[in-house]
Amino acid sequence: MITKAHTFAIVAYNDSPFLEDCIQSLLKQTVKSEIYVCAAVSSDYLKLITAKYGLPLLVNSFGGGIAADWSFAYDQCATDFITLAHQDDIYLNRYTESCLRAVKGREGVNLITFTDYAELPTNGKIRSWGPVFILKRIGLLPFLVGQTITAGFLKRSILAFGNPIACPTVMYNKGKIGKFRFNDKYLCSLDWESWIRLSRIEGGFSYVNKKLLWHRIYERSQSSMLTRDRTRHHEEQELLAGLWPRPLAVLLANLHYFLAAGPKDKS
Repeated sequence: MITKAHTFAIVAYNDSPFLEDCIQSLLKQTVKSEIYVCAAVSSDYLKLITAKYGLPLLVNSFGGGIAADWSFAYDQCATDFITLAHQDDIYLNRYTESCLRAVKGREGVNLITFTDYAELPTNGKIRSWGPVFILKRIGLLPFLVGQTITAGFLKRSILAFGNPIACPTVMYNKGKIGKFRFNDKYLCSLDWESWIRLSRIEGGFSYVNKKLLWHRIYERSQSSMLTRDRTRHHEEQELLAGLWPRPLAVLLANLHYFLAAGPKDKS
């Protein structure tokens, strides 16, 4: 089944050894999409991989860091819907089909659609339970009233205690959102800051309660490094301080840091 409704934009960094696994998972989707790879810097590795699969390689020659790279990848999309695919992750084959089905008939209302996920640590044992997952699922409780939430206070409520929306699973409705820029003030929490901004405009958040992505966890990943050097902690504390009194924001940020710091993989 071919559709021109959706695009996967893979944002590539540092010649990830997992990029090919990600590409293969996108090509195996039950509903086919446009696919391209975006990078801040080209490399022989990226040229080889994209040529192998016949994918465009688009280079953000303007620079500007991760937020600029995400904005560049978003801008290149010519379809109504786009997923900024993370190069290390694996998308299960019904991801696109499930997301597009969730917004069918709501194209003029929906802003973002996202799914549940599981973690893929270096030991290869898929996990989808633990303190971090419990906290995220508590945040998603408002979706018990329905798959799509449009009320502003409900959208903000799911973001009030943390970020329960897994960034790699998010399908943006570019046809509804229009032009969008990720905030270059953030290195790690630019996704959460984006959801907070989107929660303040008219439109819905849709949640597909199925594990349709395996999020790879390993020591050299960008998210792992930003957690270890406390960048994530400082950014989350700043965002929480915009939602709560500072003492509570500090408490919540410390809780997030403690949960994100463990458990460690035994492999």
